[in-house]
Amino acid sequence: MTEVKSTPVDTVNTFFNNPKFSDALLVFNNENYYVATDLLKQSAPLLFKEFEMVSDTLNVSQIEGDNHEQIVANLTLLFSKMNKKKTLTMEDLRISKETVTMVLEYVYGKQITITQLNLGEVYALSTKFGMEKLVAECKKVFTSTITVDTLIEDYLKAVSNNSPLVSMCKIVLMKNLGKLPKDKVLKFCSSLSYDFLLEFLEDENLRCTEDLRYEIIEEWTKGENFTSSHHLPILMTHINLSYLSIQTLVTKAKFNPFIDHGEYTKIVEQMALKYAPNFSSIELKNNTSNTDYNGFIFAIGRLHGTYPNYRLLTGSEIEKSTFTQLFAAEYNRLNGIYVLYTHKADIICCEGWSLAIRPSNLWIRLGNKDCLKGSIVELSASTSHGIMQLNKDEVRHKISTLHVSSAPAISMYDTTGLFVLNNLTF
Repeated sequence: MTEVKSTPVDTVNTFFNNPKFSDALLVFNNENYYVATDLLKQSAPLLFKEFEMVSDTLNVSQIEGDNHEQIVANLTLLFSKMNKKKTLTMEDLRISKETVTMVLEYVYGKQITITQLNLGEVYALSTKFGMEKLVAECKKVFTSTITVDTLIEDYLKAVSNNSPLVSMCKIVLMKNLGKLPKDKVLKFCSSLSYDFLLEFLEDENLRCTEDLRYEIIEEWTKGENFTSSHHLPILMTHINLSYLSIQTLVTKAKFNPFIDHGEYTKIVEQMALKYAPNFSSIELKNNTSNTDYNGFIFAIGRLHGTYPNYRLLTGSEIEKSTFTQLFAAEYNRLNGIYVLYTHKADIICCEGWSLAIRPSNLWIRLGNKDCLKGSIVELSASTSHGIMQLNKDEVRHKISTLHVSSAPAISMYDTTGLFVLNNLTF
């Protein structure tokens, strides 16, 4: 027979919900839970603060009476109350008795299991109690189970059901909005009320291009929730003109009456000076009938793939200073390059040749990385087998030296092409 001794954690566990080892009583949804505030102070600080606000001091006015006997009786009653445990009453009907018990047991050192079924309740209660470690675990579980493709549906469902996960769903949605299909995003945003749309545009977690921000506002004006043009000047204040692509600036922003055209002219002039001294040699053809280009001048995709509104760059274009300066400016503005198609990407190529950067003539590449359609990826540089590598920061500094290498695009690593808008020539 083997004797198994209890651990300190096991001992602490036995103290939970035991009146003998508690100095406070939590009444949650009319259920009693005996707790020790010293433990709450360490593991559930917000719940501890709630108990701190529970008054247990003598009120002199309550001691007063008409005669000596009445005063003694009132005083006796008050002292008896002082000997009772501090009692805090809370209510949240979304949270079950089982979840409350489980979360409080966690305070006492018991291991708990977070599932998709109890995730919402555990997250809501641990947030309410200020239990940072448990909140972090909930976020991990949520992130591991969420599907990017259904983020909008999941968020709308959470709102409809008044789910405790609404706030978390919204954060994840905001951070991944730029990765979702544009038509889906525009449809979703066009259905929002003005207040909700404004809240979305102001959300610090929103991750998408400025072009998409612009299109969201533009699409919203076509929906049934657009009732007053007075909203547009306010919405347009959430567009940073300097972050818009050249294409959006000259085809859309230029004609928008709610944009400060003094500021517009200033931005365009700055871009012209920044991108190329001979900027005028870059021709933007008057072809705006189809502008479904996602707002990016340059992009990468499968080398032999075809994509609406984009074409593969030629070697002669790559060697022009007007191209390299504009490409470098766009790459550093976006901190990467847009992906047109989900694929394993490696060496970046133009029409017929792989591309490199100086002075070491290193191939510009992604290292056979899975690149997701709609994402922005950063480039690295190296020779074969990773010899003489440059990190992403070094690439950003040297990207203006991009040129056609001496190696034709025929190897197994030449998987990815560099594309440009059809209506842009150099």
